[in-house]
Amino acid sequence: MRYLSLILIVFVMWWTWAVVHSPAVISQAEHERIQTELKQVINNYITTHLPTAKNIHFDQFWTKTLNRHTIRASFSYTFDDAGVNNQVVRIGINGYAILDHKANSAATGTATNADVWSLDKLNVTNDRYMFLNGTLVKPGAAPTK
Repeated sequence: MRYLSLILIVFVMWWTWAVVHSPAVISQAEHERIQTELKQVINNYITTHLPTAKNIHFDQFWTKTLNRHTIRASFSYTFDDAGVNNQVVRIGINGYAILDHKANSAATGTATNADVWSLDKLNVTNDRYMFLNGTLVKPGAAPTK
């Protein structure tokens, strides 16, 4: 019985070592490429739809492999926008995107061999607004700056 326990412990130790040191399903370089491209997509969207937006800053951005063909990209970013009466508003958005791996472009007939990830789901989990120049409102009086 002692020998069986010893063999079992050695097997479990070998198995955990193999799991920890196994290669990643999706490479670190692929995660970095996805993060960079998704940041560019978000940046382009903001500058296109909000031309007065400036100071776009990504506070946090990370990706996580859900399975062999799916990645979850979580993000948190802020930007400044001129609101009503040119009052500057800092807008912060938190959320995540689910990306699904499609067949590489060689299989679809295009010239490049880069992997193709489609944006299947985009979810904003939290948004916040901070007015940088506050307005004082008193009961029964007009707002003052």
